[in-house]
Amino acid sequence: MSWKRVISGARQGAELAGIAVRWRRGHYKVFRVRGASMLPTLAPGDYVIVDTRSLAQVVPQAIVVAKIASAANEPTRATIVIKRILSRGDSAVYLGSDNPNEGRDSRHFGSVPTDALLGTMVFHLELGRFTQGR
Repeated sequence: MSWKRVISGARQGAELAGIAVRWRRGHYKVFRVRGASMLPTLAPGDYVIVDTRSLAQVVPQAIVVAKIASAANEPTRATIVIKRILSRGDSAVYLGSDNPNEGRDSRHFGSVPTDALLGTMVFHLELGRFTQGR
């Protein structure tokens, strides 16, 4: 085991401890990354902790979790996506993938209303890189 990995693990542990202290207020949610659309930033199997407050002030380049309609003919079904904000308007954001060859983003489903945002990433736990192939 390398020292870099130990230090990185200790840093993540300290950040998680700080988040846990604030967790009880109910402003954080956890999501698991599925798919490779956010590689190399987020790997399949990683966990993302998002802050559900202050979504009106999200800025471009922030990573967010959003709820989008699955299809025009099924408006009651929704899909949860983890994407990066590429641009922002008054009431909508344009979402993109870090790995545009994988997954779907605003190129496929259009801009997303800001009220469809569920949270902004404050922390991610890099488990996917260590569990792949097991």
